[in-house]
Amino acid sequence: MRRDEVEQQADEPVDWSAAQVDTTDRRIRVAYTLSFDSDDKLVQWLEAEAGRRGMNPIELMRDLLGEAYRRAA
Repeated sequence: MRRDEVEQQADEPVDWSAAQVDTTDRRIRVAYTLSFDSDDKLVQWLEAEAGRRGMNPIELMRDLLGEAYRRAA
């Protein structure tokens, strides 16, 4: 579709009379960002431990946080 066709179509009214509301529950995801210096011993340990366990560092952090949560409960 050419730019002028898109512009023309954008100016045309939209008929919403047959529209339906989607009320499906959607999970909300939360992301946290951690930053470390590249020579941080914790980073080196995290990468080595994740490799030893056959997972990536994010999976390892999730497992470690889950374990800490269960111990705190």
